[in-house]
Amino acid sequence: MHRSILIAIVVYIGSFFLPAFVCAEDSALPNPLSLPQALAYAEKHPRNKLDSKTNRYYPPFETLYLDCHALAYANKTNILNESRRDRLFSPLFSIKESVKIDILRRFFDVLLADMSFAFSNENMAGAFITLDRAKNRQELNSASELEVAAKDAAYQLIRQQRFASESTQRLTRSLLAQAIGQPEKLPSDLKLINKLPVIPKELPNLTSLYAAALKNNAALIERLEALSDEEQDILKMELRQYLLERLLQIQQLDIVNQKSQAESYLRDLKLDQSRTLYDMEVKSDLGDSMAQQTKAQLQEKQIEYCKTLAWSELNILQGKALLAGASAVIKEEEKKQ
Repeated sequence: MHRSILIAIVVYIGSFFLPAFVCAEDSALPNPLSLPQALAYAEKHPRNKLDSKTNRYYPPFETLYLDCHALAYANKTNILNESRRDRLFSPLFSIKESVKIDILRRFFDVLLADMSFAFSNENMAGAFITLDRAKNRQELNSASELEVAAKDAAYQLIRQQRFASESTQRLTRSLLAQAIGQPEKLPSDLKLINKLPVIPKELPNLTSLYAAALKNNAALIERLEALSDEEQDILKMELRQYLLERLLQIQQLDIVNQKSQAESYLRDLKLDQSRTLYDMEVKSDLGDSMAQQTKAQLQEKQIEYCKTLAWSELNILQGKALLAGASAVIKEEEKKQ
């Protein structure tokens, strides 16, 4: 009963502020847009007509939620901004491959933006209930004006965050539209990804990955053959470094995931406790517990998507398909379209 009340409040509050992309005219994009459909747009992207050097003059915007390096190394002590370690237009990738990686990043970013909005919406609903109860207590002379003012200030801050989350829903969709080369056609709904590539528990070592890249990546081999001996040495060093960073990132994200799962379990226990206390009318922090549970789920998805992105790049560098390991699922989705 209590969850239905919260949802009703969320719907009531949100009904006055529908996202702009929902109110827009038909975008002419598939709705919902699936990941295979989005990746298919890479074939005709304008970037394909530019050479690698020119493409570097037009770097893509940073993702809003998928800052994988910061997520993996949240406790880093270096003073330099390392977010650009996740480079896109590297000479190790062809332009088309880089475009596909960007589409994958943007697709994940939209999904995370929608989850973030859900968290903000639930958080605002909880703050709204807290403020409303404080006002009721004030009418009964059991809450001071100062207490109500404090609750109202807290609610307004959370309300501001909620509208910021709504704005990022549109912004991430605009960035995805650019990534697929359709800047005037904002995707409305995305089809959730049922299965991502399976990353083995025992990761391949750096030596085997390096050897596989030099043996099986036809595009990379072709680029190496066009270079001088000195340039080949430099590109091979960059290849080794890139492979190492992706391996370390996946390993570190596994550690972060263990922490996230422990936090998620704690949130589940607190939510159960809050529901019990709510039913007993002892406490009223159910809304906050629900919001924190959603926040924990958001981080779990961030970790999952960052690991998939890193693994996908390792796939490409070895001469494999972007989403190798999920090909059967992707093909099945394409049949249905």
